[in-house]
Amino acid sequence: MTYSSDFSDGKESVDYHGSELYIELPMIYHINEIYSDVLTADLFECRTKDVASRQDSVTYTVDYDDNETIAKIARTAMKQRMETVNVTYNLYDTMTADEAIDVYFDKAFSDFYSYGIEHTGVPNEGDYIRWQYGGMSAESSILQQGENVSLTMSYSIVYYTTAEEEAMVDAIVANLVNKLALNGISSRYEKLSAIYDWICANVAYDYEHLDDDTYTHQFTTYAAIVDGTAVCQGYATLFYRLCLEAGIDSRIITGDSDGPHAWNIAKIGKYYYLCDSTWDAERTEDGYTYFLRGSDFFYLEDGKHTPDEDYTSNDFTAKYSIGTTDCSGIEEEISPNGHAVIRQASASFEGKIILNFYLLLDDEVLADDDAYVLFTGGSQNRKILVKDATVKVVDGETRYCFTYPVVAKEMRDNINLKIYDSNDCMIKLTNVAGTNDYTTSGVNYSLMTYCTKMLESSTSSEEMKALAQATIDYGTAAQIYFDYNATGLSVGDRVTSVTLADLEQYKGVFNGTLPAGVTKRTLTALFEEDNSLRIYFTYDSGYKPDMYTYTIDGKSAPFQVKHGSNGDEYYLEVKGVPSNKLGKTYDLTISNGITTYTITVSVLTYARSSVSNGATDRQNLGKALYRYYLAAKAKFGE
Repeated sequence: MTYSSDFSDGKESVDYHGSELYIELPMIYHINEIYSDVLTADLFECRTKDVASRQDSVTYTVDYDDNETIAKIARTAMKQRMETVNVTYNLYDTMTADEAIDVYFDKAFSDFYSYGIEHTGVPNEGDYIRWQYGGMSAESSILQQGENVSLTMSYSIVYYTTAEEEAMVDAIVANLVNKLALNGISSRYEKLSAIYDWICANVAYDYEHLDDDTYTHQFTTYAAIVDGTAVCQGYATLFYRLCLEAGIDSRIITGDSDGPHAWNIAKIGKYYYLCDSTWDAERTEDGYTYFLRGSDFFYLEDGKHTPDEDYTSNDFTAKYSIGTTDCSGIEEEISPNGHAVIRQASASFEGKIILNFYLLLDDEVLADDDAYVLFTGGSQNRKILVKDATVKVVDGETRYCFTYPVVAKEMRDNINLKIYDSNDCMIKLTNVAGTNDYTTSGVNYSLMTYCTKMLESSTSSEEMKALAQATIDYGTAAQIYFDYNATGLSVGDRVTSVTLADLEQYKGVFNGTLPAGVTKRTLTALFEEDNSLRIYFTYDSGYKPDMYTYTIDGKSAPFQVKHGSNGDEYYLEVKGVPSNKLGKTYDLTISNGITTYTITVSVLTYARSSVSNGATDRQNLGKALYRYYLAAKAKFGE
């Protein structure tokens, strides 16, 4: 529910300064309907006082119709438990100030919290947030300068956990995922069994605070996983979080069970099944009553759970089809149709570092428009529709290639491939001879496996062997620098022998003076799916990025915005630099029409800076990147 203060014209104050119109709007607030009996408007009246001037507030600017960015800002703010967030919506000349109040004001507010709690499949978003926040309020103002209008909303959000507490949850969840081997277990049924067993054995019901609604920790994953006690919301959010961490879709269902209650659904194969870990907790010796049950038992035969109307609506049931009968186990996950064969796995280094998986597919798989390959095991899960595969014909044999871009630090990660039909059932997957069945386990392959194979192969060229070794060294240095599964790893003389003199030719060149209002420029590089080069600019108060023009190699270039936890950051980016062109220089400029500042740099400029000024691990990353570039250039040319 949303409320605003009682002002008949919707305006708290109006100021005119020449052609400039400034309108302050009354406070508006929303109480999470789940906790409408716990929170009152008084809390928001207190929290929103001078919210925009708080030192811990973060400020973003966004176009009013850029829903994707607005959603990202809302989710980022709520995931990171930002208590105060200032968002300026640029309405330009699309509406007057009065129209902005009538048409956009309520929409902007409701969209912000709706996006913030929308189910996305990301473990710490969606229902995980929805069940662990109390509500939000906003104090707002509209500024009209000529025909340009902007709306600024200063949001204040009430959470049941702090950022520090969520950091503890993140660490414990990461350890638990490893402990339960959730990324190593092939069957979704077995993953869910492991999750459910752990919750039921390690979380007790919080009877102590059952009637104390002021103790809001009882509603949280933090209480369940840190304190070991929680009420149903804590059980349900923990189950939801762990399911999504394991790559299994889940939702939280609310309803009546002789009082308000929460439980879960989780997907296996074609259907979702019902679970209530709260009621099964501490019953492990007697077996479970409410684990992966169908709706016939859960809602009819047992009859102790009545879902709220939201979860029986046509929209919800169309998205989340709940099985009527109980889940019978792993056989629910295997498709009766189709057959795929793993033909080959390899790696390529032109541009990105990519793992290539080549499959042979029968007609039944190809006829399924929604069949897909799922990659897991790296820093991200990657889903590719079969119909989007790259087709290659080799000696008359049609092979379907599915690719996974590898980040350098993932050098030793086993990337797992499985193939699913449109009902999320696993399609039969074997080797060519049919002697090895990978249907449930999937096919594992790593960049380290490929590089080692190239080093050991008698048919590999010397250039290929050098590139394989340089890739291993670069991946090792990245693992150490990013502290990513780096235990026991070290770099050798091949890396440490590189000197600053070797990289001196890549020193950046900076010509001119920074235009007025620009106080700082910072060079950085990103080593993710693509190698990218960025120049960040910092602006004085009163100066904005759009007051300047920017170019890359003489061509006009838009500035980019990073909506981070510390607010907006602005930069120019050269994206997708191939591995054999890391030494290529680019000219980037910023100008106010009077003064132009030119920056001539390459990705290896960052490597040189790392060797010159960085700590040991960063130095070694820069040195290893340089050796990787030399090997790629020798193999592919420049």
